[in-house]
Amino acid sequence: MAIHPNTPGIEVGIEVADQRAVEYDDNDDSTPAGVCVKYIETVSGADFIITPRFDVTTFPFAQEAVSFMVRIDGEFVRR
Repeated sequence: MAIHPNTPGIEVGIEVADQRAVEYDDNDDSTPAGVCVKYIETVSGADFIITPRFDVTTFPFAQEAVSFMVRIDGEFVRR
């Protein structure tokens, strides 16, 4: 599950076929500071679910609106 070290209390995972996808770390040194990048492997065309989870006891913005920007294969997606 992707956990950004600068944002305690929020975790994001990917589920494929009702199973948590195995995540791999980004080994690219050009990833900007403040960005958390993970990779998963799956078959093309598979349905998936992005699962954000918040721990309201440690997430510093628990009472605020939260938005996510998602890129899949380098393209921003909206849904």
